[in-house]
Amino acid sequence: MVSVEAGVRRYKWDVKYEFKSPDCYRKLAITINGKTPGPTILARQGDTVIVEVTNGLATENLAIHWHGIRQIGSPWSDGTEGVTQCPILPGDTFTYRFIVDRVSPYIQCKYYLSPMFMWPLLNQKFM
Repeated sequence: MVSVEAGVRRYKWDVKYEFKSPDCYRKLAITINGKTPGPTILARQGDTVIVEVTNGLATENLAIHWHGIRQIGSPWSDGTEGVTQCPILPGDTFTYRFIVDRVSPYIQCKYYLSPMFMWPLLNQKFM
């Protein structure tokens, strides 16, 4: 059995509109760091994940909900707009901070964005 200490995984996401052609037809899409679907977060059980999200959308509020993350001790990072978190207003930044408490693939969603998968990888080295 390999023992691995918990770490901190930091990410910076810029959410904005960009023209994309996911189905061969150019259309305006909401992207994270220029990509859709959004980026992958790699983390192990016990890791602290910190995601700084900047809302570059001109007219829309934003919140990221992390399905399956129990948010023990961090309910303000749940991303349920109007319930546990005020929305991130256009031009504003919010920092999500939570601990991955269970090993499982997770999905984040903002109902405009394509899914991002967070894979808690055990016994792997990160660069």
